[in-house]
Amino acid sequence: MIGQWIEIAMFKKSPEQVAKEASMKDGFINVAIAALILGVVSSILAGIAMIVSGGITGGVGGLGAGIIGAIVTFIITIIAAPIMAVIGLAIGAGIVHIVAKVLGGKGSYGSMVGTIGIIGASISMTYMLALEVISGVIAIFAIGPIAFIVALILVPIALVRFAASLVELYLSIRGIAAVQKLSFLKAALAVIIPAVIIGIIVAILVVIAIVIVGAAAIAGIAGSSGLDGLFGLM
Repeated sequence: MIGQWIEIAMFKKSPEQVAKEASMKDGFINVAIAALILGVVSSILAGIAMIVSGGITGGVGGLGAGIIGAIVTFIITIIAAPIMAVIGLAIGAGIVHIVAKVLGGKGSYGSMVGTIGIIGASISMTYMLALEVISGVIAIFAIGPIAFIVALILVPIALVRFAASLVELYLSIRGIAAVQKLSFLKAALAVIIPAVIIGIIVAILVVIAIVIVGAAAIAGIAGSSGLDGLFGLM
């Protein structure tokens, strides 16, 4: 498994090869293990940062709070990360699979889950894991007057993380094209169309929420002004 992750991330094993071998079980197992490992590493580093920050800024009480926070974060992460990764893969692959079918795809849902899961786990366990360790170690020192400098150092790391995400997207599209027997462009559309639709829905919901909150605030101000006027007359 580890060898395959490295081969995929280093472009030694193509997404087309992955698509030929991948099964639904492989996809779920890969993302669950990758999410667990990445979650454990990130929670440990975050926990150390909380303990250090709590000890420095809050003394003994802050140190104790930091330790408790670190333990709680670790427990929640190792339970939730694999579950959320599997659910996310199942739903995401399902949506892309449906759109791919509309575009003329001929592959199976199981192969989609396997291909997307293995490729995603490969990027997570190579590029993303390395970046997580680097940024986590740096974040431990983000205390006091050097916090701003540390934040600046994290900016290029975020850019590299974005580039790694693009690599994952590219490899995933190639894998989807192989599974569904589609062109690269149609496979890309199978990924982009759902993302755009979801983005539009989220944007609409945000606008509706803003309007509701704004209306409530205006109503509250109007009500307050009315009461002030009433009390003024009294």
